[in-house]
Amino acid sequence: MAEPNVRTTRPATAPASAPSAATPSAATPTAATPTAAATGAVPATAASGAAATPSPTPPGAAPKPSDPVAGTTGLVAATPSAKAAAPAPDSPARDRRRAGSGQATAAPAAGSSGRSGPATSAPASSTPADPVASEAPAAPAGPSAQDLVWARVQEARNVKRPHTLELIRAMATDVVEIHGDRAFGDDPAVVAGFARIPGFPFVFVGHQKGAEVEENIRRNFGMAHPEGYRKAMRAFRLAERFKLPVVTFVDTSGAFPGPASEERGVAEAIARSIMTMMGLRTPIVAIITGEGGSGGALGIAASDVVLALENAVYAVISPEGCASILWRDSTAAPRAALAMRMSATDQLGLGVVDEVVAEPAGGAQEDPTGLAATLAGRIAFHLGRLTALPDDELVERRYQRYRAMGAFVTVERPPVVPPRKPDLVGRMRDFIGDVQRATIGGPEPAGPARELDVDDLDAPLREEL
Repeated sequence: MAEPNVRTTRPATAPASAPSAATPSAATPTAATPTAAATGAVPATAASGAAATPSPTPPGAAPKPSDPVAGTTGLVAATPSAKAAAPAPDSPARDRRRAGSGQATAAPAAGSSGRSGPATSAPASSTPADPVASEAPAAPAGPSAQDLVWARVQEARNVKRPHTLELIRAMATDVVEIHGDRAFGDDPAVVAGFARIPGFPFVFVGHQKGAEVEENIRRNFGMAHPEGYRKAMRAFRLAERFKLPVVTFVDTSGAFPGPASEERGVAEAIARSIMTMMGLRTPIVAIITGEGGSGGALGIAASDVVLALENAVYAVISPEGCASILWRDSTAAPRAALAMRMSATDQLGLGVVDEVVAEPAGGAQEDPTGLAATLAGRIAFHLGRLTALPDDELVERRYQRYRAMGAFVTVERPPVVPPRKPDLVGRMRDFIGDVQRATIGGPEPAGPARELDVDDLDAPLREEL
């Protein structure tokens, strides 16, 4: 009985994801039916969890794909067609459809050629591996020194940090605030008064900022007017009169530079405040709690001991002002902050600050009460040491402390005697000669004496006319 003639049709071009039949080609030798382990593909039915349902396929015909996008019923692999040399790139829509059907596309294994044929071993490459490409990616670099310093500047300016009154009320008792300078008025940017910590009643003076916008405006953002420094001088004199130590809290970007402040003599007020503190016959402890900038900070910081909180900064000018002067660009403030060495650690190394007080994790605003207790202990320690000194020695030590800042080395050199220009007598001696020089009374020439020549003695002193 004759065998029925079955015609097999094969598409001219298979899609990039369609499976290739196990038909040998001239370019690639094929063997047995490929397996999922050889090609690195995952069976679609196993990935999706659905049972495989065989479909009738005519003998000798290519298996019919169950999904036109994912490929065949068993393998998900890309097969290049006779016309296309490389598989088409997957589209996002195709990826979503694969993910929805539970199918996965795996890269060809090391021994696979990327085709849907049998697994063949690829020839070893003679090109050596790139050592740079094989290295693991480098870890991201940490923050630079400039970024660290600028982060401390931003932390010092945090409006949520505790200010003078908050710290005083948390660490001391019997707090009494005084107002006015007895000359012009009261400056809310500077607070002063009396307080007590265990063992030491003291006078406090400090800059006061606000935690909210309205309070900051009322306090002028901690920038003092001349009456603020004159109120501080009033408190200093009261402390000296009652033999009380002084504790100051510095937190300002500088004195207020407005026209009204200049008209009332802010420069003279700051200078007189520094002069008053340098001659004050009572111990003084200054604490940099936030931002200490310019003469506005130094006006109440000329003390025997200077403490600084961990995130405080202390400089002669703000970073923005320094950048505007040096580089004509205020955005270069981080670069200026690094160059000025204004952090508490840098100031400790320079000898400007005597001690750095650690802050709670996250900054002083995270635990103001704990920070105030730490400050109270350090204040009591330094006041106990300073009160034991005689007044004269206390003032002298304070003076020498600031005289030693900015120390420099003087190099001693031997004195250089400038060459002396010969006078008229010297020029005449050089002109007359050795014999006539001895006659006039000058020094004898060095070296052995030479015999006198009669012609030299008879030579006239000047030409005959």
